[in-house]
Amino acid sequence: MKNLKLIYVTQVEHKTLKCDEVSKVCVNSESHVVYIVSKENLYAVSAETGEFLTSLEPGIVVAFTYLYEQQSLCIAMENGNLFLVNIFTKAVECVGFVQGGLLATSWSPDQEIIIFLTAQGTLVLMTKDFDTVLEKSLHSKELGEIQPVTVGWGSKETQFHGSEGKQAAKLQQQTTQHVLTWDDRQTRISWRGDGQFFCTSFIDPEKGCRKLNIWNREAVLQYTAEEVDGLEHPLDWRPSGNLITSSQTKLNKHDIVFFEKNGLRHGEFTLPFPPGSFKIKEVLWNSESTILTIWGQLIQEKNGYNEHRILLWTTSNYHWYLKQSLSFNKYHVTAVLWDVIDPYMLHVTCSGGHYLCYKWTWMVNHSKSYSSDDNACVAVIDGAHLKVTPFRQTVIPPPMCAYELEFPDTISQVVFPPKIASNYDMLVVLSDGRIALCNKKDSSTTQEDCCVIVKNAGQNGFKKQGLVHCVTSLFRVQWSDNINVPLIPMCIHHWTCVAGDTVVCASPVQGRTALLSVNLKNHNTDSEKVLGRLISMLKASLLNMCTNNDGDIVALQLTDGLVLKYILDTEVITPWATDQGDLQFPQPCSTMAVCKVAGKDRVLGLTERFYFYCDNVQLSSSCTSFCCNRDFLFITTHDHTLRSLSLSHELPQIMEGSLVHDNKDNIRHLERGSRIVVTVPYDTKVILQMPRGNIECIHPRSLVLAKILSLLDKYCSYGKSEDKLKHGKQKKLKYLLGVLTAHVKKKQPELEDALVKIKKLKDSTSNCEITPLVSADEALKYLLYMVNVNKLFDVALGTYSFDMVLMVAEKTQKDPKEYLPFLNELQQLDPTYQKYKIDLHLCRFRKSLHHLCKCGK
Repeated sequence: MKNLKLIYVTQVEHKTLKCDEVSKVCVNSESHVVYIVSKENLYAVSAETGEFLTSLEPGIVVAFTYLYEQQSLCIAMENGNLFLVNIFTKAVECVGFVQGGLLATSWSPDQEIIIFLTAQGTLVLMTKDFDTVLEKSLHSKELGEIQPVTVGWGSKETQFHGSEGKQAAKLQQQTTQHVLTWDDRQTRISWRGDGQFFCTSFIDPEKGCRKLNIWNREAVLQYTAEEVDGLEHPLDWRPSGNLITSSQTKLNKHDIVFFEKNGLRHGEFTLPFPPGSFKIKEVLWNSESTILTIWGQLIQEKNGYNEHRILLWTTSNYHWYLKQSLSFNKYHVTAVLWDVIDPYMLHVTCSGGHYLCYKWTWMVNHSKSYSSDDNACVAVIDGAHLKVTPFRQTVIPPPMCAYELEFPDTISQVVFPPKIASNYDMLVVLSDGRIALCNKKDSSTTQEDCCVIVKNAGQNGFKKQGLVHCVTSLFRVQWSDNINVPLIPMCIHHWTCVAGDTVVCASPVQGRTALLSVNLKNHNTDSEKVLGRLISMLKASLLNMCTNNDGDIVALQLTDGLVLKYILDTEVITPWATDQGDLQFPQPCSTMAVCKVAGKDRVLGLTERFYFYCDNVQLSSSCTSFCCNRDFLFITTHDHTLRSLSLSHELPQIMEGSLVHDNKDNIRHLERGSRIVVTVPYDTKVILQMPRGNIECIHPRSLVLAKILSLLDKYCSYGKSEDKLKHGKQKKLKYLLGVLTAHVKKKQPELEDALVKIKKLKDSTSNCEITPLVSADEALKYLLYMVNVNKLFDVALGTYSFDMVLMVAEKTQKDPKEYLPFLNELQQLDPTYQKYKIDLHLCRFRKSLHHLCKCGK
C-alpha cells in the first residue's frame, strides 16, 4: 500500500550539449556522472556540472558502457570498431574490430564477458580483454538445449473435435504476423541480474516477426520463446531473474507482456492508452526489481507536441499499479536509465541540453490527525485512480479497496492535513499540476470530471458504514512573478499540509530550493486558480519535509542531513535545536516524521540503509519501518519483530534498556518482511503488509492495555460525580467489577477506594435508591478472590469505619470471639484516641503519633 514519493529532482541545463540527437548514454553510479554520446561528441554531465570530453569518429553507436574496473568508456560502433575512452586522460583507443559490422553489444553484469551480434547474423562471445571465445549463428533453427517435450495430452491431434471431424486436427496454426510498422527493427540483448543467462530479441529473417532466444553464460541456446503476434522491440530482463519483459500490440489493447526463463508467457498488464496511440521506446527495470519504467511517446500531438511519457509501475498481490507518470511537452526525452547502485535514482536526458535526476522513495499516505475522528484512511495511487480504505471501519486487502476516486489525469501525490481542515481533509496533486481538494460528503456532490466508485464498503445492496471522500474543488496554482518555476515534470513537490488551511511545497531553482506557500482558507470552489507565493530560498536542495502534530512547525531536511525548523506564525527558518546542538542526521533520511517524545517535539528519521534516528541519536541499525501513534512509537526490525515504545519516555533510554518500560511486553514476532501501514488512533489496530502484498491486522499488547486503561479511567471518573441520575448510577454499576479490578491491580493497589465503592453500593441498596445489577455481597466476594481476607480486614479497619470492618468480617472464617471484643473495646474510646489505637495495631506509627498528639492531656 505504498506510493512512490519524489525526494528531489535536479535539473542541469548545458547550452553547449547537443542532446537533440543523443544516441547512447551510460552512468558511473559511484560518482553519479552520466556520459552522453551526441552525434560525434562525448559529454559528461552531473548534478553540478557538465563538460565536453572528446570527439569520436563519425558513425552510429550501437553500445555504450562504463567499465568500473578500467574506469573507461567502451564504445561499440555499427561499422565494427571498438573504442575505449579513459575518463581522466580523455584518450581514445581502438581496441578491436568486428568483421561485417555490429547490430548489438552488451556486457555481462559483472563485466567479465561481452556479447556481440553481428550484421551477418553471428553471435560472438568475448572476454573482457576482447579475446574471442566462440562464434555461432544467431538464427539457428534449433529450439534450444532444453527443448519443450509434448506427450500428446491436450494437443490438437488427441482432442475430440465434434462436428468438425478429424480434418480439424490437420488445420494449420495461424502464422505469426510480421513486425509492426513502428518497430525500430533493432536487435537487442538483455542480461539476467546474476549474469548466468541473457536474452536476444531480433527479427526472424524467414518469418519477418520478432523472436526471443534465451542463452546461458557460455552462449549456448537454452530456450526459444513462443511466438507472439504483435510482439514489439522493447526488451529487459528483470534483475531478480523471474521475468523477461517486452510489449505487445493487439487489436483492442496495448500490453506489457512477460516471459519466463523457458520462453513461455507469464502474464501481462494493459497500458492506459488506446491501441495505436502510444509508441513504446524502451522498458527498463531498476536494479532492485521493484519499479518497471516504460518510456514512450504519444502518436497524436497534444498542444502542438508529441508528448513523451515516462511511466513508473510497481506490482503487489498480482496487480500492477501506475505510481507515477512524467509528461514531457516542450522538451523531448532522448534517454532514460536507472542508476546501477542507487535503485531509486532515475537519470533522464532531454532535448535542449537538459539533464534531470529524479530520486524516489517509498511512502504510505495515510491520515494523521491522531484524533478519534480519524478513520486511518490509507490512499493508494493507481494511475488516475485513488484507492482509499478507512481501516477504522473496515480491513480490506489490496488490490481491493473500500472506494475509488477517479480524476481527469494521473496522480502524483496525496497529502493529508495534520488536523481536519475547514474545507478539506485530503489533498491530491495531479500530474498536470492541478490540485484537488477532497472532503467526506455525499458522493453526488463530487466535482465535474471526477467520480467516486464505491467498491467493497457498501455496493451491491450493502449499507455504507460511513461517508466517502468526494472532490469538492479542482484548481491550478498561479505563482507570483518572483517565482521562476522550471518547465519539467514534478518541478513542484514535497506538498505538505500545515495548520491554517495552508500548503507548503518546494521547487528546485538553479541548484537551490524555493520554499513556497499556498493559502486555501479563502479559496472559492468556483475559482480556477489560487495564488501561491515564495516563503524563502534555501541554500541547498531539500530532501524531506514534514510537520508536527499541530501543524504549526515544519521540519525541513536538506540533502546533507541538516534539519531546519520553519515556524508557520512568524515564517522564521532556523536550525532545529536539540540538547546536543543543531540537528543534523549522520546520514540523509528518506523517511522523516515529527512527534512528541517526553513532551517535546522530536524528529525521527529512517535511512535507506535502515538506520533509525531520534534527533541526533541512533536508535536502531535494523529498522525497516515505523509509525507514530498518539502514545506509542511502533517500529519493525530485520529480526522480524514489532516494538512498541512509549512516547512518554525518552526513546534512547528505552532502546538501551536503562528504563524499565515493559521490555518483555513491547516486542512481538512478525511474519518475515512485514512493514507497518498505519495505526488506528484511539484503537488497538495496527495494520501490517507482507512482502507479497497481503495485509494483516494485529492488536499489540501495549495498545490493548492502553485502551483498557482509558476505559477504566473513564468509568472510574463516573464515580466521582455526586449528581448522577438514577439511570446514570445503573450504568456506572454495570462496570463495577471492572472498576474494582482496576483499583486492585494498580502498581499501588487502592483497596480502600474499592471498599468505599462497595460500602456506598450497600448503603444505596438499603435505602432503596437503586436496584443494582451486582449486589454489594457479590462485589465483596469478587474482591476477596483477588485480595487476602486478612489484608482486606486490616484495610477496612484502617478506614476507622466499623460498619466497613463488620462488612468484611462477615465474609471471613474468623470466629467472632476473635475480633468482636477488640472492636467493642475500640468503640468505647474517644474518637481521636480510638484512631491512635487502630494505627498502633496496624503498625502505622507515624499516623498513630499524629493522633496521639491530638488527644491532649
